[in-house]
Amino acid sequence: MDKMMLIAAAAVAACMACKGKSEAPVVEEPPPWEFPGEEVAPEDIPENVEVVMNQPTIEGTLTDEAARSALRPQIEDLVRCYEVRLARHCKIKGHMRISIDVSQKGQILGMQVLSDTTRDTRLGDCVSKVIRKASFGETDEQSTIIVNYAFDPPEKIRCE
Repeated sequence: MDKMMLIAAAAVAACMACKGKSEAPVVEEPPPWEFPGEEVAPEDIPENVEVVMNQPTIEGTLTDEAARSALRPQIEDLVRCYEVRLARHCKIKGHMRISIDVSQKGQILGMQVLSDTTRDTRLGDCVSKVIRKASFGETDEQSTIIVNYAFDPPEKIRCE
């Protein structure tokens, strides 16, 4: 029995020594514009695609410049969302009006699509995932931003 106790004690000691040292595998999440079952070949991605962000409306102490500075870096990913969706459905166009609640610490508390005339749920999902990556600066109080994005396909787009 003493030998078994020693083995058990050694096992516990070894386990305690390794605690915190083993790292869980990092699982990378795919980009928001990758949709399972809807792979798009690079040559099918349309060129000269733009997404226009209109002037945001803000309730709270977050400044217009702070809101635009936080949202502007997301435009490239929003364009990618739109390019991929246009490659599959070439007639998607319209506007999305989005409300974003931002904490005093600059973190997104919640987001809601107020209107979406594109009627493309996958584009809306992609836009939501991209916007959630935005980081806002600290303010005196919680703020709400309402921003409109325009999705208008380029004139020369292959539509099959």
